[in-house]
Amino acid sequence: LHLRRHNIGSPNQQCGARSSNKPSFYTAWPSISGASLVIASRFGAFRAQNRMVTVTVDQPRSPVWPTGKFGLSSKKGTVNSGTDVKPVQDVGLQQPWTNTPEQQQALQQLTTRMAAHKAVSPSMDTLKWYLRYSDFDVSQAEQQLTASLQWRAALRADNLTREDVEPEFSTGKTYVHDKLDKQGRPVMLVKSCKHVTGQFPLVDSKRLCIYTLDTAVSQLPVGGDHMIAAIDLKGLGFSNIDVPFMVWLIEAFFEQYPGRMSQVLLVDAPWIFKAPWEVIKPLLRKYQALVRFVSRKELQQEYFTKDSLPDLFRN
Repeated sequence: LHLRRHNIGSPNQQCGARSSNKPSFYTAWPSISGASLVIASRFGAFRAQNRMVTVTVDQPRSPVWPTGKFGLSSKKGTVNSGTDVKPVQDVGLQQPWTNTPEQQQALQQLTTRMAAHKAVSPSMDTLKWYLRYSDFDVSQAEQQLTASLQWRAALRADNLTREDVEPEFSTGKTYVHDKLDKQGRPVMLVKSCKHVTGQFPLVDSKRLCIYTLDTAVSQLPVGGDHMIAAIDLKGLGFSNIDVPFMVWLIEAFFEQYPGRMSQVLLVDAPWIFKAPWEVIKPLLRKYQALVRFVSRKELQQEYFTKDSLPDLFRN
């Protein structure tokens, strides 16, 4: 991937507000479709205020948007996933921790191995989860956990507190809901129109995301393993489309918190999300099956009760 991130919007821009540079902005964007996309079949290009972000992917994409059941929504101005893939098999199928002698032995072995690494000592719950996720293969669990700890250390994301991320947290762009969904899962909420590209350093946005994911994990109920993310795309503008950050989120959601994210809900996606989705979709690989486009009504009816529905989706 070759990514460049630019500040393409004002930090004070309101959700749904359009760029002041309307002529050059709106004449460039529609060209990323139809026959024009054939020429750029291996590139996703996003132009805003004479700045360009280019993403190169190995897998060519279709020059036209699919239609029908798995393509464009019949409702004008919205999109859905445009994909029909089988459910991912490694979410929800981890062996339960029953404290058998074999599991205790594996835990002792992993604890000993991790103690030899110069890194933050993982909690007992973390060690158990990585063993479960690797089907109690101690070597595989050690490899995955070590890589995750190194990833966190590079971002200075060990033991983050609210104060560490307060400036960006205060925007209200992401937080964990104070109630669980119908299946008893913590819910990470994201208001996409409050994320303005370049308003904060990219590393700070990553640290806020890690803090939010860690908070969701800490709120797992006894016996609970999984969480969901509900991303509100209503009011999304060009200045909110941060492709490098979106690409990083794929790794964070599905690779660095393995098996934890059981579903990502994209709520009320507008038409301008079509082009970035074409870039992101192939990068998801098997995890495409965990991403679902929904309306507010579907979210309210299928995932929450009247009392547990987040205020974010009550309008």
